[in-house]
Amino acid sequence: MSATGIGASVRRIEDVRFITGRGRYTDDIEHAGQVYAVFLRSPYARARIAAVDSAAALDVDGVLAVLTGRDMAGDGIGIFISLPGNTKPSIGASNSPPAPDARGSAR
Repeated sequence: MSATGIGASVRRIEDVRFITGRGRYTDDIEHAGQVYAVFLRSPYARARIAAVDSAAALDVDGVLAVLTGRDMAGDGIGIFISLPGNTKPSIGASNSPPAPDARGSAR
């Protein structure tokens, strides 16, 4: 193994603060009026989405909006791509099948 390049040992300067409990993670940040997003993913690897009934979700206290793939496409946001094998925690993410795209199907 060389001293530089691929496979080289890299001195990390942030380790001490994190292993001593002084690190600041994004989950530690709080702002007035802060809200969170959760992405509901299809339980099916490939399926046609005939309809999305968001009424029950909108009735939950604290829910500000329910956005579907069609809403995102209309707003020009596009689709979210799920990377195979991604198990790292992120907003609403899990190691589940791919998310529905903006065109009414799960792939």
